[in-house]
Amino acid sequence: MKDRKPGLELSSISSIMLLGALVKFGLHLYMAPGYGFFFDELYTSALSRHLAFGYVDLPPLTPALVALSRALLGDSLFASRIFPALAGAGTLVFACLITREFGGKAFAVALTALGFIVVPGWLMVNSIFCYDSIDQLVLAAFLFFVVRLLKTENKRLWIALGLLAGAACLTKMTILSLGPGFLVALLISSRRKDLLTPWPWIGAALCLVLVSPYLLWQQANGWPTLDYWQFY
Repeated sequence: MKDRKPGLELSSISSIMLLGALVKFGLHLYMAPGYGFFFDELYTSALSRHLAFGYVDLPPLTPALVALSRALLGDSLFASRIFPALAGAGTLVFACLITREFGGKAFAVALTALGFIVVPGWLMVNSIFCYDSIDQLVLAAFLFFVVRLLKTENKRLWIALGLLAGAACLTKMTILSLGPGFLVALLISSRRKDLLTPWPWIGAALCLVLVSPYLLWQQANGWPTLDYWQFY
């Protein structure tokens, strides 16, 4: 019986995460017809009809996802809620995985899932198709891989972190707050020895490759986002 307990615990946690993700996704789709388009959604939808590698006030990933959603699902109100609902379900899964990585058992994971489902802020963010829902999904994944890196010391995880940092830059510049804090923590910890290996630099190179079209667009257009941040 003792040998089976870890397996049973893992199975329970997996079931809780799956159930939580399904409840989260279903709840947003159930509520979708009750609310009209948020004004930021209309703006992002307009950008998605003029796809580019950058825009004055936001990176290009979310408008591209809106365009993909419209191509696959149509442009109805209900269809526009599917991608952010999926992002919310994915963010819930990563939050639960982080809880598990910190030693949380089934009850702690269930509490994490429940809290993520009922908190009004998350209900709002995952009910509209703007960059916030995508940004939070990418950052949750980034934090999960940070925790995995610290626990397992698997240096290949730097590749995942680099790709996720690049995706974060293409979604919303929240990573400019999270990233430097992560680097400072790295430098003052024993994990700074990772910088002597090629893996962090491979991750950084992959991040730069992902972000380079956006940076080139900014350079070609006179860095309009910097002006936007400064004056608006």
